[in-house]
Amino acid sequence: MTPIRQASVAAVIVADGTGGLDATLGAVEAQVYEAGPALVVGESAATIAGTVARVPDGVEYLWLLREGAIALPDALDSLVRDADRTGAGIVGSKIVGDDGELRSVGLVTDVFGVPYTGLDRSERDQGQYDVVRDVAAVSGVSMLIRRDLLSGLGGVDPDLAAVPAAVDLAQRARLKGARVVVSPASEVRFRSENLASSDWQSEASRIRSMLKTYGPLTLVWALPLAFLIGLVAVVVSLFFGQWLGFAWVRAWVWNLAKLPSTLSLRRAARANRVVGDSELFRFQRRGSVILSRLASRSMAGIRRRLPGDDTLSVESIGRDVRQPAFVIGLLAVVFVLLAARQIWSDGLPAVGYTLPFPVDGWDALAGYGGGWNPAGFGSTSVLRPLVALAGLAQVVTFGTAHVAEYVFTAGAMLAGIWGMTRLLRTWSVGAAPALVAGVVYVAGPTAQGIAGNTHLGTLVALGILPWALRLCLAPLDEGLRHGVGRVASVIVVFGLLGAVAPLMVLVPVPVLVLYALVRWSNPVAWRGVVLALAGTAGGGLLLSPWIWDHSLEVVARMGYAFWDVSPFLTVAGAVVAVAAVASARGVLGLVAGWGAVLGGVGFLIARSGDLGWGTETESLGLAVAGLGVAVTVGVVAHVVSDPDAVRWERFTAGIGTVGIVVLLVAASVILLGGRVGLPGDRYSDLLAFTRANEGEAERSRILLVGPADLMPGDSRTFEGGSYRVVSAPIPDLGEPRLAPRGPLDDYLVERLAVIVAGDTRRAGAELAPFGIRWIVILGDSDGSDADPESVAWREVFAGQLDLLPLSAGVEEAVFVSDIEPVGRALTTSATEWVRDGWRYVGEPETGSVFVAENPDPAFGPEPWSQTAFANEVSATSGEVTFRPDAARRWQAIIAAAAMVLLIGMGVWGRRAS
Repeated sequence: MTPIRQASVAAVIVADGTGGLDATLGAVEAQVYEAGPALVVGESAATIAGTVARVPDGVEYLWLLREGAIALPDALDSLVRDADRTGAGIVGSKIVGDDGELRSVGLVTDVFGVPYTGLDRSERDQGQYDVVRDVAAVSGVSMLIRRDLLSGLGGVDPDLAAVPAAVDLAQRARLKGARVVVSPASEVRFRSENLASSDWQSEASRIRSMLKTYGPLTLVWALPLAFLIGLVAVVVSLFFGQWLGFAWVRAWVWNLAKLPSTLSLRRAARANRVVGDSELFRFQRRGSVILSRLASRSMAGIRRRLPGDDTLSVESIGRDVRQPAFVIGLLAVVFVLLAARQIWSDGLPAVGYTLPFPVDGWDALAGYGGGWNPAGFGSTSVLRPLVALAGLAQVVTFGTAHVAEYVFTAGAMLAGIWGMTRLLRTWSVGAAPALVAGVVYVAGPTAQGIAGNTHLGTLVALGILPWALRLCLAPLDEGLRHGVGRVASVIVVFGLLGAVAPLMVLVPVPVLVLYALVRWSNPVAWRGVVLALAGTAGGGLLLSPWIWDHSLEVVARMGYAFWDVSPFLTVAGAVVAVAAVASARGVLGLVAGWGAVLGGVGFLIARSGDLGWGTETESLGLAVAGLGVAVTVGVVAHVVSDPDAVRWERFTAGIGTVGIVVLLVAASVILLGGRVGLPGDRYSDLLAFTRANEGEAERSRILLVGPADLMPGDSRTFEGGSYRVVSAPIPDLGEPRLAPRGPLDDYLVERLAVIVAGDTRRAGAELAPFGIRWIVILGDSDGSDADPESVAWREVFAGQLDLLPLSAGVEEAVFVSDIEPVGRALTTSATEWVRDGWRYVGEPETGSVFVAENPDPAFGPEPWSQTAFANEVSATSGEVTFRPDAARRWQAIIAAAAMVLLIGMGVWGRRAS
């Protein structure tokens, strides 16, 4: 069979060093359709970019082959014939493995560029796909491409991996109007091609290809989805014994570094295009190939673990307990899904120090980086790093608060379970015992104690702490590169630990010093102390600018520390600790002793209120106690299932399992609420009445009075009573921590003194300048059986002439001001401006706007002046702005850049696996 016309073809063989070059050259020489010059290029597809210039003039097609490809004698003839017949710019061959299995008959991709052959596993070639058709891409093992097309496209992208490079080439060609077809009559034998590769180069290449080829509207939704799918793959892969986190991070960091060149190539790829993204979508499958593969792998794992007809269920279960990698992951996921289900549907409960994430993530990031702190009447005090992380989560999830809050809480639980498993593997504790320890760690009595304190940051820190310890104690490869990478990784993890809960950054050093003292002669233990010291110092610097504006001692003493725990649970924990120490031998026995001491020390810290330590110190002690209890649980569970343990050791450990059962039953309690142990929401429904009139809540504040333990976060006292001013309709995570009092705070105290003394009967008018429209008396619904403090506050406000009591649809005693207007920002014409995030907006006016925040000259637009207690700025722009502190802004930027750099160094220095 001869082609319709004789076209000149040059064969280009990409020598990648995998072997088979001579066989490939021999197959080219044996072609019925004789090729022109045969060129061998480079070690990768990258060198094809400069190949066109080396091809003699008059060559019309380039036949690209991978080293090791064995083309049948008529392969090139079929490619040229089908290219002429269809007018295609790129034609690919049918790829058959050495074993006769089909490898590729053209490729389909998803929108993220992940290739999919559509072939069943072990499918044989029986001519079932022998029809020329358009495809999304063809295999790079063998493709024919017009020389002018390849030259016009700028060649193959030299920075892409082999398979994504072929897909990228096909997509760019289709944008220019070229057809991409497969010619099944052209058969090429090839050993294998891994289309399911999960290495970082393939992931990075696909991201770069998307950035080059897709239009702006497609990228707006496709890039975030690609990011989230990669994150899901990282988490799920853990339960198959893989860790893809570093590869995933490295892929995105690489693309950030390559962004300038990517944008340059994007302009070339989309210039003079004749079709849009919809033409690319025609040849793509719906959904995500990665998610489909993960689902198939999960179902296959489940099916493998179902008992067969010839196997007893008990025997099957026993085997899985001995080799439980998949089951461990499944149980952990199910437990976390159930434990956090309410957060997925309703978001974080608004209670105590746990409040919803800020509506606008950029506000939170700007506030942390030298901006305005909105707590109370505001201040320039730096927000906690946790608020910045919450804001970043909001930005990444495009403002979907419930998703961001769920990732924080459920992700922390999964990380804690997995981290405890990894930590216990340091001492060869089995996977199943480590899972039990992980569940007790993230959901047991100590974790519930932290949740009861509503310290969201410390609860999240439970997921980070075991990783910090594991990184310090894990084996370290020789060489400077691995050492630098390990130090960088330690600093990053310590920085995250301090960011979510500042006091927790101080925990690893004493914990590891105690471990080193227990294992005095072990150099790895002392190396861990050195790494922890470096992590504490470096991680502390990553908390800039917060670390320079606050004292950890002040944080440690806020509140009153006294953990009220059931004696029954205390005894259960003690039984486990004693059993661990008594039953374990050698190194594991020393580890058990270390865990037992940690449990005891943490218990004492958590009940140290008489020493003047506060609730955050209590939560720190609970975290340490939980760590120690989890270690002893893992040791006991390991010994009791160890076939090499002697009878009395297993008997002693068996006694300890009674305590483990008690702790597991206690841990299962968090499944009932579905809020990872956090108390029920206190303020969302309570303050829902503020939304009755549209826009009113966004203009006003609420004065909360009553017992301090019912307040959202910190509170202040006045003549023995507690009070707190919060934003309507509900305070967010930026508000629970109050800064020192400012002028407006002092003025409120003066007005409250007048009201409480009975010197006025118009409390509404006294409170209106502060933007306070509502007064809510916590702990007092009908005046009976109420807290004495609540009753006293009710008596103060009940007789005021310009306050109206609300009764319908409210749980607590509520008074609403009858004064008009009441607003946090009022113009000279008495127009109320609306709070939008952490700023104020309204209709522009020629006069001024009075802002009821603590006075600060950074408010604008200019001219700014201070009234007796607040701010006066120009109303001409229709917006109140705040000029951030430049030094703090740069500190935050430098800390963020350092974090990215350290992540990159950690990825670079990570041991290849």
